[in-house]
Amino acid sequence: MKQDSAFFCKIPIENLSKELIQIHNYTSGHLNIISQLFFAQADLIYTAEKFRESLDYYERSVILLDFVIIESGTFYFQKQSKQQYIRSRINEIEQDKT
Repeated sequence: MKQDSAFFCKIPIENLSKELIQIHNYTSGHLNIISQLFFAQADLIYTAEKFRESLDYYERSVILLDFVIIESGTFYFQKQSKQQYIRSRINEIEQDKT
């Protein structure tokens, strides 16, 4: 977990969870933390009204969160709520923001 954010952003989004688990031996707990960091970064960028720039961070956050939720096999209201929030923010950016 001593990697900087540039390391995680270089991983192709379609391989993100797979590469972190299989190649780098990260756990579901690690992915949850990384998802939260991507989310925080996305919100900071979004707040600065750099909507398109925040999109990649939101997408990375939700991909990792999806993996964590599926792997846990347990319902977590807080994680489900965050997942829905991120998806709605992604849809908002894709449809409205330039």
